[in-house]
Formats: sequence, structure tokens, C-alpha cells
Amino acid sequence: MLAFNKIFLFLIIWFLYPSNGYSQKSVTITQLQKQYGGTWIDRKTTRCLQITFDNDRFATIIDWTRKYQSREHGDVYTAYIKKDTLVMPEDKDHHAPYSEITIENNKLIYRTKSTGIQKISIWDKQVFSRK
Repeated sequence: MLAFNKIFLFLIIWFLYPSNGYSQKSVTITQLQKQYGGTWIDRKTTRCLQITFDNDRFATIIDWTRKYQSREHGDVYTAYIKKDTLVMPEDKDHHAPYSEITIENNKLIYRTKSTGIQKISIWDKQVFSRK
């Protein structure tokens, strides 16, 4: 009976002891604001993105091209946060394709899945740097 109690106590401690060695912690809103927040520009096309976070579930993206319009006249999108990626689902009513935004090597990577009648998906990629 004494051996059972020792094993039982060991298992309780083992399950309740906080372990963060192998678990992947979710990205906090502060980390996302630091990574994504601010103004990004693609210098080849003068396309700009301004990313802000209103809460811990969604980001607001203002998209404009400096050559043709001002930020106040840009398009506004909402992206939801999926782990450490910003995702904009396809919107068939407004003809907006599925898009994902990630950060790689201090560059913002904007990937868009082409829409059309093709059976295979083609991803367009645009690279932005901080303004």
C-alpha cells in the first residue's frame, strides 16, 4: 500500500508540475504588434500596407498604392490571427482571394491564392519591408 501511495503522489506531482520545455506557447498580441504592426512597403510597386491590431483575434490592414492614392483612400481588410499568421479568407462577394501574411527574415510576405477555374492552386507572393 505504501508503494501505491508513493506512485500515486509521484503521478499527481508529475501531471501538475508546469512544464514548458517542449510545449509551443501561443504568440501574444504584444508579440504580434511588434512583428506585424506598422507600415510596410513594396518598393517595386509602391504598394503599402498598414497593419494595426484592435484585439487579440483580428488585425486591420489598410492597403494602398502611393503612386495612385493616399492612405485615407486605401482598401481596408480584416485578417484573423491563426498562430503567428494573419489570414484573410476568400470573399466571393467582393472577389477577394484567400491570403496569408507571414514574417520571414524581417520581411513581410503576402501570399495570395489565385482564384479562377483552374484545378490547381497558384500562389502569388509579394515581399514588403518596413517603412
